[in-house]
This record gives sequence, C-alpha cells and structure tokens, in this order.
Amino acid sequence: MPFVNYSTKEINCTVGYFGPAVAARLRSQQLMHAGLRPVDRSKILSIGNSSGQVQQFDFLAYEIGTLRGMPFRAHLYCSDYEGINVVEHSRLNRIDGIIFVASTDPARMAENLSSLHALSSLLAELRSRPTDRPLFALQYHDEGGEALSTEAMNQQLNSTGHPTFNSADHHEGGVKEAVKDLLQRIRRQAMG
Repeated sequence: MPFVNYSTKEINCTVGYFGPAVAARLRSQQLMHAGLRPVDRSKILSIGNSSGQVQQFDFLAYEIGTLRGMPFRAHLYCSDYEGINVVEHSRLNRIDGIIFVASTDPARMAENLSSLHALSSLLAELRSRPTDRPLFALQYHDEGGEALSTEAMNQQLNSTGHPTFNSADHHEGGVKEAVKDLLQRIRRQAMG
C-alpha cells in the first residue's frame, strides 16, 4: 500500500524491477528515465559497491499526479546483480508493485525461470503469494536477436495471467506502458 508522508504532504509508492541479469532491468529503468520530462523526475541515483564485485542499486523517483490532494510519487528501484539477497528481501517487504523483466532469447529461458522461482519463493517466505502483489512480466528482447513470441513467454512464465508488455533495447515503448499500467493499478488500489 502506498505510504503517506504527512511531513512532506506526499504519497509515495514503490515499484521494483526484478528478473535475471540478462534481461536488462537497468536498461528498462534508463529508458523510462529518458522518456520522462526532467521536471517530473529525479536523476537516477546509483549506489555501488567498493568490494570489487560490480553491484549497483539504482533509484528513480518521479511525480505522477495527485491523489487525495497530495503529490503522488513513484519510486522505481533496480539492481544489476544476480540473485535475490537481503536488499531484495527488504524491498519486497515494502513494495507496491513488481515488474518482472524477462529475456525473450530462447537460450535464456532457464535464467528467467530461475529468477521467477527465486522471487516467488521470497514472496512466499514473506507470507505472500505472487498474486497478492502486482506482478507484471515485461518481456525484453535484444533487437535483431532470436526471440520467443509473447504466447511462448506466457506459457513458461505467466500462468496467472498478469499483464504483459513487449520492449526492445533502443526505445521506451513497452517499458513506459508497463510502468504506467502498474502505477494506475496501484493508484486505484490506494483510492480503495
């Protein structure tokens, strides 16, 4: 449920990008950032790791209108490392929506399934079924590469019928639609 910050008089919701590293979660966030007017968004904030292992956690905030007379802000989070760890566990406790980014490359399906299973297991551990929170499959594909159809992706990854969106590397197309759809659903839920 979105958080009401009475000191700043704004309503905040949290959306997380999840999926295998090969599915370009960070690229999706960058495309979303590029498609927003500078006045409506923050810079992408990156938190790195100095241990030599490349781990980065990116955050993008932007205003999407008002709700109950207060600014309604979305916070998009993304990490570029493999697996779900303590940071992901913490995020899932407070998350309002999930965009699962999957690669449509047939050779990457095992990684998609493994990542989705890890996410589902973590949600179950938190006493929540994946259907209890918005889970959206955003199918990603590299332009020019071999890609599975949306139907084939849904057969493997989307047995519960969540909305799906197709995206490509060099334009914001499906990326923006997935975020917009998810935020509209979160907003409707917040309005009761």
